[in-house]
Amino acid sequence: MDNLTPENEIRTLEDRRYKAMLGGDIVTLSDILSDDLIYSHSRGERDNKADYIRKVKEGIFRYVEISHPIDRIAIFGDSAVVWGRMMAHAIVAEETKELNNAFLAVWVKQSGRWRFVAYQPTPLPA
Repeated sequence: MDNLTPENEIRTLEDRRYKAMLGGDIVTLSDILSDDLIYSHSRGERDNKADYIRKVKEGIFRYVEISHPIDRIAIFGDSAVVWGRMMAHAIVAEETKELNNAFLAVWVKQSGRWRFVAYQPTPLPA
């Protein structure tokens, strides 16, 4: 990703992250998620990296379809903030969910690589 602007690099990483979520790809998720991850969910639950990876691996989170348009990416030194929407059809603990969220995602450059460090969704009205 050497020739990309930081904004385009983050956009590419966001696409990679969502593709990994759809595919249950814990190898990719383990690679791009920061060890400091705090992943908040629509109903207020929070996971650290180990919990999130475990839940994907065990099939507790199964994403069937995800749309994730990005409204804005802002770079602040070694931090990047992403604002957008995330609409998904998911199965969470065997319960079908239709998610419609605004989100804020944070990436931080750690040891020269962008790592996903925080996610905060806000449910939107139907």
